Amino acid sequence: MGKVEEGLSIFDHNQDGKRTWELHGVSAEFVEDGFVEIQELNVTIYPENPEDGNILISSPSAQINQATKVVRTEEPVSISSDEMDITGQGLEGNIGDKVVHLKQNVRVILKGDNANLFFSNSNPQPTEPENDDTTDNQKEQSS
Repeated sequence: MGKVEEGLSIFDHNQDGKRTWELHGVSAEFVEDGFVEIQELNVTIYPENPEDGNILISSPSAQINQATKVVRTEEPVSISSDEMDITGQGLEGNIGDKVVHLKQNVRVILKGDNANLFFSNSNPQPTEPENDDTTDNQKEQSS
């Protein structure tokens, strides 16, 4: 439809002038309905509390509507932070609201304080039933 530019960067700020997110891409092209197709998309989302760490979203390409802050792609997506790494195929969401939905093949790796959120160690092993060397038949006979 129309080439926008090479080396695109978009920034957004809150009411206090603090940067809330920034987006970078190698190139951009207008596609439809106010959306711009961005190649080699990289988005950094800054949390309200800087100690929470930034969230990085990347994809080979995605479409974004700068007015509505809606982002969408069918491409592979990577989301990473100090606490987790998430990968998946396809994404839709709103970077202004900091809400995204990965469409399929989602994989989450927890890191840092969350690494043991579901398991007590990083390599859980199945537990084996206790063996008391007595068969069920022997137990019935002794009763």
